[in-house]
Amino acid sequence: MKKILLSLSAIAFLALPSVKAQYINPDFETWSHTAGPPAYDDPNTTPLTSDGWQELNFTSSTLLGSSPISVYKESMDSTIMPFHGSYCAKIETIALSATTDGLVGNHLPNDTLGVLFTGTVNEITQKIALKVPFTLPVTNYNFYYQYYPIGADTAFCTVVYTRHDSVIAEGAFEQKTATTSWTMATVNVTILKAGLPDSMGIMFSSSSFHKPHQGSELYVDDATNTGIPSIFGNNDAVQVYPNPAKNEINISISGNIQGSHVEVYDITGKAVGTYSMHNNLLTINTQSFNNGLYLYRLLDDSGNQLKTGKFSVVK
Repeated sequence: MKKILLSLSAIAFLALPSVKAQYINPDFETWSHTAGPPAYDDPNTTPLTSDGWQELNFTSSTLLGSSPISVYKESMDSTIMPFHGSYCAKIETIALSATTDGLVGNHLPNDTLGVLFTGTVNEITQKIALKVPFTLPVTNYNFYYQYYPIGADTAFCTVVYTRHDSVIAEGAFEQKTATTSWTMATVNVTILKAGLPDSMGIMFSSSSFHKPHQGSELYVDDATNTGIPSIFGNNDAVQVYPNPAKNEINISISGNIQGSHVEVYDITGKAVGTYSMHNNLLTINTQSFNNGLYLYRLLDDSGNQLKTGKFSVVK
C-alpha cells in the first residue's frame, strides 16, 4: 500500500492542465466514440485532450504500436450489467507492445497494464499528466466495483490531492480476491496538510504494478467523493432524508452541533445554492433540480465545515 501511494504521489507532480475539472464523469454515463482504426469508446466527450478520465486505448493506433484495448464501455446488454445507469467502465490488464511501452514507460511501471486515470495525454510530447484541477474540500472517495483477477493479482484505486505540486492528502484501496457482485469500496484519505487542494489525481488499476497478470478485469461504476468526519461532531448527528429525494430534501442535526447553512453542489462541482438552517433543520425544495447526485457541505456560523455528504434526486 505504501509503495503504491509513494509512486502515485510522484506521478502526480507532472504538468497540470489549466482547465477547471472538479468532478469528472463520475458515473461513466458519458462516452465518445473514436472511429479508429481500431475503433474504441472513451469515457470523455473529447478523448486525449480532455481534463477527465484517460486510459491507454490510444496506444491501439498502428502508429503507436497496436497495443490491445484496455478500457471498455459496458452497457445494459453486456455480460456485466452496470451498477447504476446505462454504462460502467471495464478495465482489463493487457500487454503493451514494445512501441507503446516506450511511450508510457517513463510515466507508468511495467509493460503489462490496465489503468483508468484522471489527467491528460499528449501524444506529441509523449507526456502523461495524472491529475486534474480540483479545488473543493478534501474528502474520501467511494466507488462500486467487481473484480475478476487472473492468478494472485491485486486491483487498486489511489487518490492523491495536491496543492502547488505538494501532496496534502492521499489514500489507497486494494482488492486481492475475486468480487463477482457490485460492492462499494471506500478510499480512506489521510490528510497530511491543512487547506484546500488545487488538484486531484485518481487511478484505477486492474492489476498490481508489482506483478500484473494479463487478463485481470476490474469493473467500476458510480465513483464519487464523500465527506470526511470532522472534529465538530459525530456523523450520526446529521440526518438527510428522504434520500433519494423527489420534491424536497431535509437535513437535520441532533446533539451539540449547531449548523448555520448548507452549500449544495451538483456532481460537476457547480454550486447549486446556499441554504440557511433554522433550529438545526433545513428543508430544500428540489422540484427544480435535475435528476442525479448532489453533494452538500454543512457549515457553522464561522464557516467551519462540520460535515460533507451526498444525496440523490430521482423524479
